[in-house]
Amino acid sequence: MSGAPPYERRQNRRYRITARAVIRRHWSVIHNLSVDGAFFQTETLLPRGRVVWLVVDWPVKAEGHSPLALTLTGIVLRSDNSGTAMLITQRKLGPRET
Repeated sequence: MSGAPPYERRQNRRYRITARAVIRRHWSVIHNLSVDGAFFQTETLLPRGRVVWLVVDWPVKAEGHSPLALTLTGIVLRSDNSGTAMLITQRKLGPRET
């Protein structure tokens, strides 16, 4: 064995974060996020292929101190007891709706 790291399928860097999010009116916690994917906890397992809409409380405020939200739309790739992985198809950072 060469000690080389295992093959990594993800092409974009993932950032470990802990952020609150809302999915289908339920709170969720995001564990990591990249340009094209997210991994988060849900209260129930989601079926593979389901289109999901996730709103993330963004940790940085806009100029003028307005809270921001990152809105993600994507497709569930897998969902098990460890969490749910989604492919992000659309993203938008803007003012958080209250």
